[in-house]
Amino acid sequence: MNTQHLQYIIEIERTRSISQAAENLFLGQPNLSRILHDMEQSLGFRIFERTSRGVRPTERGAKFLKHARNMLREMDYIEALGPRNAVPNRLRVCIPRSTRLFEATSEYIASLNPERDLDARILECHARRALEILSSGEAEIGVIRFRAEYRDYFEEQTVQRELSLQILSKYRYMLILPQSHPLAERPAIRMSELEGFAEIVHGDNLRAHGRQQNVACRKIYTVDRMAQLTREAIFDAIALVDGGEYTAEKAERIEALETKIDRYEDKLGTYMVKLSRAKLSQKDGHTLSLLLHSISDFERISDHAVNLLDSVKEMNEKKMSFSPAAAGELHVFSLAVRDIIERSFDSFLRDDVELAKTVEPLEACIDDINVNIKSRHIERLTTGQCTIELGFVLTDISTNFERVSDHCSNIAVYEIQVPKDEYDAHEYLQNVKHQEHAEFDREEMAYEKRYRLPDIIRTAGAEE
Repeated sequence: MNTQHLQYIIEIERTRSISQAAENLFLGQPNLSRILHDMEQSLGFRIFERTSRGVRPTERGAKFLKHARNMLREMDYIEALGPRNAVPNRLRVCIPRSTRLFEATSEYIASLNPERDLDARILECHARRALEILSSGEAEIGVIRFRAEYRDYFEEQTVQRELSLQILSKYRYMLILPQSHPLAERPAIRMSELEGFAEIVHGDNLRAHGRQQNVACRKIYTVDRMAQLTREAIFDAIALVDGGEYTAEKAERIEALETKIDRYEDKLGTYMVKLSRAKLSQKDGHTLSLLLHSISDFERISDHAVNLLDSVKEMNEKKMSFSPAAAGELHVFSLAVRDIIERSFDSFLRDDVELAKTVEPLEACIDDINVNIKSRHIERLTTGQCTIELGFVLTDISTNFERVSDHCSNIAVYEIQVPKDEYDAHEYLQNVKHQEHAEFDREEMAYEKRYRLPDIIRTAGAEE
C-alpha cells in the first residue's frame, strides 16, 4: 500500500464510481479494480460496497478513508517543509494516439534542461477529453487532432475554457487508388463520389454535438477492430454488473456494439472463406485459420455481453439489488473475468504465445469460482437469506462469466496450436493439464490466491 493507491481509493469515494475514477486517474478500470481488491485483501475488510447507484464506503471503509485523507494531508505538510527546488516541476502533455506524436513529445521532454527536477507524463486521450483535462488544470499542454470542418467548434471551446489554440500543422486527405481505378485520372474528387468505396478515418467523432458528416462510405472490416469492439462491449457489461450505474444510453451502446460485431463476423467470415480457396503460403494459411477460429468466439463473447446487460436491466426494472456478500463475490469474479479477457485478447492482438499460455490456469480458477459462488447461493437460499428471483439473476450472471472465460480459453488455444498445425483444443488442454501438471497447478493456485472469494459471514434475514 502506498500514498498513490490511497489517492486512487479517495477518488473512487469522491466519484462513487470505479469506472469514472479510473477515467479521471488515466487508469484502465481493470487495473483500478485490481488495486482496490488487493488493498481490501491486505486490510482484511471491504472498503466499498456495490449498489445499483454505484459504490459507497462500508462502515469500516469510511473510517479507513478518514484516516487515509488525514495521512495524505500530513504528507502534503511534510513536503511543504522542504526547499522549493525539492518539489519537482510538473509537466503533463495530452496527445492523441499516434506513434509520431508520442516520439515527438518524448524528444521534446528529453530536450528540456536535464538539471531540472521534472515530473513529466504523457497522457493519451481524444480531443474533447484533452480540453477537459487542460481546463481543469490536470495538464499543461495538449495536442489535439480534428477535421478542418470542425475548427470553429474547437476554437469556440478553447475560448470558453480560457485556453489558447495554435495550429501546428495541417494534413490533407489522401486518396489511395490503383492505376486502373476509374477515378485515378481525376484531378479532383468530391466526397459524394466515394459512395461504395472504403474510407479509413482518423480523429474524433462529433456526433454528440450534432455535427456528423454524412459520407456514404462502407467500413473497412478487420479482425483486430472486431476484437477491440468485443472487448469494449464485454467490459461495459461487466462494469454494469460490478455496481455501475445503469442508464438507457449505456444499454444502447452495448446493444449497438453487439450488432456491429455480428456484422463484422458476417463480413469477415464471408471474405475469409473466399480467401481460403486461394493458394496461400503456410504462414498465411495459419493466420487465416487463427482468424476464422477467433471471430466466432469474439461474436459469442459479445452475445454474453448482451446477456449480462439483460440481467442488469431486469434488476433495474424490478428495483432489485444484491446483498453486500453476493456483490462482493461477483466483484471478485468480475476481476478474474476481466483478467482472462485482457490476457487472451492481448495474446491474440500481439501474437504472443507465451501470454496465451497463462490463460488456461486462470480459466480453471474461474471454473472453481463459478462453482463456489453457486454453492454459496444455494446455501443462502436454503437458509432463507436470499430470494429465488435474485438467485436466478445471480446464476445467469455467473454462468455468462464462465462462458466468456471458455471463449477466452479457445482464443488462447488457437494462438498456441494453429502455428503447429494442431487444431484439437480438447487434446491440447488435456495434455497441458497432465504433462505440465505441477506447473499448471502452481499457476492455478496463484490465481486462486489473487481471486479468493470473501470470507462467508453468517447473517440472518439478509436478501441476495
